[in-house]
Amino acid sequence: MLAVLLTEKDLFRSVSGVIKLCVGGLKSDDRYGWYPHAKYKITSIWDMNKYLFPFLDRYPLQAKKAKVYKLFREIVIMVCNKEHLSDGGFKKIVKLRDKIRSMGKKAKTFGNR
Repeated sequence: MLAVLLTEKDLFRSVSGVIKLCVGGLKSDDRYGWYPHAKYKITSIWDMNKYLFPFLDRYPLQAKKAKVYKLFREIVIMVCNKEHLSDGGFKKIVKLRDKIRSMGKKAKTFGNR
């Protein structure tokens, strides 16, 4: 699932417009009454491949998030291509997952599992 939370009013308007242009018919979630923000949800790996990845390739993330995104994108594309069904593909996905975990906030406790 993808959740985008924007709090600056000007940033919200400009980025929201770009997201709507690139992604299309996704709906904003404003039921909580806290403005200005919107939440766009993508729950399918097929939608990630179709909408999210082209958007993030066009407007790249920065620093550590960019590295994690590239690994995550590779995993999702492998699953879309059904590479996770083979032993070699599954092992590669597990290695990529371990790389992502080692970059996370709980990286110090990752080796203790």
